[in-house]
Amino acid sequence: LTHLNCISCTNLKDIPLLPVLTHLNCSYCTRLKEILLLPELIQLDCYGCTNLKEISLFPNLTRLNCGYTNLEEIPLLSGLTQLNCSYCTNLKEIPLLFGLTQLNCSECICLKEIPLLPVLVELECYNCTSLKEIPLLPGLIYLKCSNCTNLEEIPYISTLRNLCCN
Repeated sequence: LTHLNCISCTNLKDIPLLPVLTHLNCSYCTRLKEILLLPELIQLDCYGCTNLKEISLFPNLTRLNCGYTNLEEIPLLSGLTQLNCSYCTNLKEIPLLFGLTQLNCSECICLKEIPLLPVLVELECYNCTSLKEIPLLPGLIYLKCSNCTNLEEIPYISTLRNLCCN
């Protein structure tokens, strides 16, 4: 079993140890509190798992969709290229993820800063009301930062092609 799709299994409390699992979609499994010990996982979609408080350090993970969860931190996932942590209202920081190209941290109301992510191409951070600054992101093409009420300035980024900050 390499792919497991258990969307909206509202009574599911645990994901079993499946050593060859590479893709897991457990979105809207509202009783799930943690996802641990899946060593080969490449893609994890746990969007809407409102009780999820912890995910493990998955060495092969490249895509993580953990929006609408109760995560307070994102583990340091060195191979991660896409991260959607939107609506994680308890999330205070995003780790330095050198390979990250897409980040959606919209509605993360406790997030105060975005780290310097050297290869980031797309950033959505609308309604991040505690965000004070956006660092110079040299490869950024798309930026959506509407309603970031504490944002003091947007750096000049020569590669930027699409900006939404009304």
